[in-house]
Amino acid sequence: MVADMSPQMAHDIGCELRAHLDVDRFSGILPCSSEDALQFLAEWRIHSREDALELTSLPRQAWGNFIEEMTLEQQFWTIAVAAQLAFEAAATLRQIDADSNSAVPSVGIVKRMQALLHAAHIDPEAQWPFPTPRPQF
Repeated sequence: MVADMSPQMAHDIGCELRAHLDVDRFSGILPCSSEDALQFLAEWRIHSREDALELTSLPRQAWGNFIEEMTLEQQFWTIAVAAQLAFEAAATLRQIDADSNSAVPSVGIVKRMQALLHAAHIDPEAQWPFPTPRPQF
């Protein structure tokens, strides 16, 4: 396992960030469809990744100060990207834990590393880090 970080700690950060996406405060920004949300999330992830990573590294009580100078839309998407990154970290750490507890021989290294790389992309919370239920098609 990665020192000083557990999957649960990363997941808790994601949950706390998601809780900051207050439905009433951000009602005009919350995506109406999963297609819109995933497209916007991917676009904002490119532009706000550094801010989102910075946000995840700050103590929770400093989150408000960090984002207060941003527009409401920037706040929403920076928090959403930060939550997604935290959920991805949790999924990856869970896979590392699972892998470290298995006795797979080294010949399975490609399969093991692909499972590690894929873990964050199949995690439902990493795919939908918003405080509302994911719209169904």
